[in-house]
Amino acid sequence: MKTPWLALFALILLTSLPTSCSDGESPDDSPVTPVETEVPMEEEPEIEEEEVEQEPEEEQEENEEDEEDEVGEENSTDILGTITLTGDETSDVGTSLEVAHIAVGRADLTGTTKSVILTDENTPITEEGPDPKNFNKGFVLIGGDDLDTLSDDGVVKDISMVIFIDSVEYRFGCSVPPGGTFTDCGEAYNINFEEKEMVFDSTTVSNTETGVILTLDGTIRWQ
Repeated sequence: MKTPWLALFALILLTSLPTSCSDGESPDDSPVTPVETEVPMEEEPEIEEEEVEQEPEEEQEENEEDEEDEVGEENSTDILGTITLTGDETSDVGTSLEVAHIAVGRADLTGTTKSVILTDENTPITEEGPDPKNFNKGFVLIGGDDLDTLSDDGVVKDISMVIFIDSVEYRFGCSVPPGGTFTDCGEAYNINFEEKEMVFDSTTVSNTETGVILTLDGTIRWQ
C-alpha cells in the first residue's frame, strides 16, 4: 500500500520507549477572692489557644487528602472499549485488546482526517504520535475509512496494527480491496465519523510476515 500512514506505522515500530486555691483560707476572706478569680481567667485563654492551633491542622490534613484524591482521578485511565481477537495467533498475541487512548482525524500523523488511532493504556498519543511505554504488552492500531476520495491506489478502507508482546512485535494489516501483504478487511469493518464509532465485525487482518489471519470483533465509541 502507498498510504502515508503506513510510513508512520513503520516509524512507530522503530521508536523505543516513563504530605489553686490556697489551702487553709476561707472563701469568705476578702484577700483571697481576687486570687481565686484571677487563676481561672489566666487558664481560659490557654485553652482557647490550644483549640485554635488544633483546628487548622485538622483542616490542612483534610485538604491534603482531597488533593490526593483529585490527583488520583486525573491520573486514572478509562477503558474505552475492548476488541476481541480470534485465530491461530491468539496463542502469541492474546485474545483481546483494551482500548484506552484514541485520536481521530490526526492528519498530521496519518496523512488523512479520515483516520482513527487506537492504543492501550500504556501508549499515550502525543503531538508526535503514539508513545509506547511498555513493550511487554501493548498495541497501536491505525484505521482509515472513506479513503477513496483521497487515495490514488483504489483503497477504500484499511487497518495497520502492531501488537507488542514480551518485546516481540507482531504486525498486521488489511485493506479494501486487498493488496500486497494486506488481506481483505471485510465489508462489515466500518468507521462512522458522524456517529463517532469504529466497528469491527469479523474484521480480518493478516500477519505481514507469516500471512496468518487474525479476526477482530468489537465496537469502539468516542465523544
